Amino acid sequence: MGGIELDISKFYHTVQQFGGLQQVIEKKKWQKVADAMRVPKSAQDRVTKLYDAYCKYLVSYDLLPPEEKQKIEEEVLSGHAKRIKLRYSPNESEKDEEEVDDDENYENCVSKGRSMSLSNFFRIARNTMSMWFKNEPSPEEVEHEFWKIVTERQQHVVVHAGNIDSSVTQSGFPTNRSPFAKHPWNLKVLTNNSRSVLRSMGPLSGITIPTLHVGMLFTTGCWYRDPHSFPWIEYLHTGASKIWYGIPANGCEKFRNAMKNIVPEYCTNKPLWLPSDTAMVPPELLVQHGASLSRTIQNSGQFVVIFPESFTSTICCGYCVSESVYFAPTMWLDLAVKAFLDIKNSCESPAFSLERLLFSIGNDPKPSFKTYLKTLEKILPMIENIRQHELNLRSQLNELGLKQFERLPLVEVREKKKKSKNIEEETEQECEICHTPCYVSMVLYPSEESIYCLPHAIEHIPKKNLKSCKLKYTYNENDLNELVKKITDLVSQLPNHNTKKKTPKKKVLPITEK
Repeated sequence: MGGIELDISKFYHTVQQFGGLQQVIEKKKWQKVADAMRVPKSAQDRVTKLYDAYCKYLVSYDLLPPEEKQKIEEEVLSGHAKRIKLRYSPNESEKDEEEVDDDENYENCVSKGRSMSLSNFFRIARNTMSMWFKNEPSPEEVEHEFWKIVTERQQHVVVHAGNIDSSVTQSGFPTNRSPFAKHPWNLKVLTNNSRSVLRSMGPLSGITIPTLHVGMLFTTGCWYRDPHSFPWIEYLHTGASKIWYGIPANGCEKFRNAMKNIVPEYCTNKPLWLPSDTAMVPPELLVQHGASLSRTIQNSGQFVVIFPESFTSTICCGYCVSESVYFAPTMWLDLAVKAFLDIKNSCESPAFSLERLLFSIGNDPKPSFKTYLKTLEKILPMIENIRQHELNLRSQLNELGLKQFERLPLVEVREKKKKSKNIEEETEQECEICHTPCYVSMVLYPSEESIYCLPHAIEHIPKKNLKSCKLKYTYNENDLNELVKKITDLVSQLPNHNTKKKTPKKKVLPITEK
């Protein structure tokens, strides 16, 4: 329909209401059909395109005898009932792989679309707006119509959204010669703020590189919480307002209980219990079930800051362009270990390895100013735990028979900043079982061509096969000890700080350089 959504079911029933296809053609009622379908009068060749769409998608169904239509309807309803039964089935073994895939596709409310120019996106957004409102609506009018569609479930509505990596195109914020290019609220600058520990990671798409978001009327961000517990910030550059709903960290348990009562099929028993882009529930219904949430309207030129562990959801009131980026003050490190453990226990993939971040902070060639030393003081026990855990696991693998080692090249992320603007992301191999990025070390299991983190290598690889496996590592024992010593020495410069040097107690796996 040239950038206009067409609800096929509603289209068929609308034509029937005007007497059927023959009556519509003979009495030239296509204009009335187009009006009833809310196709904008400004849409090019709207009648011709409606006729073509009916011939392409519906005429073969329309010509079927009534009993055949009844049979098709029964098959559709039966398929729907089967999916509902499978979704609520407590026995996962009842579902075969094909049925699970079909069910996921059936319920998926967000699917990848085609690439398009911003001008084409704007044209579709303009047409969508004219299908629903004659004049520019207020946020309250959009909100009312949105929840009416969601609760009544009488129409199938499709809208578009776009997420653009600002390193591939450009940021919406000024750069180079503009007087605002170095302003601290410029998200390109904020991401490199010296008080954000993510600065040590260098450029990382979707995290330290801002992302542009393009939306239109009814573009929805379903309930979401960043799995890493990062705070983040979003700025609305231009266009219509955006409606935000928020659940604070201390209200998440009540929110979870409410969601389990309202949409139990979308709530899992994993630590990351609500998958992204799956659920959007009316605020009034959540409040009725004991949840507490806030609501705000973001207008063009305004920032919204999302605190760690908070849930948010959004509704766009029309065409708009915004930009967001993550940051992490030193206090975020108090949440980091649990957040990454929850990701691991949910068998999800984090955006990067926590070990990589901590080691990058420890190796960051910044001067020893007080803020940096406070951060080092915070990460010192974390790195000591990583070292002890890592060396103990290597020792266990050695005792079980693993004897082959290979050192991996260590690419410093800070060096990547100096290269070109076209940043080539460094990928880390993930464990076959838990999807944890294997930054410090991994075990290569050649017979299965698989990669395991050290704990899962011990658990899943038969002892007799470990002789053929290889431990690949970026840091050997000396490297780990030197890093701990370096940080300990720097932290000792802080006033009133007492450090106790720790050394591994167990005999560890001997590794020689190659």
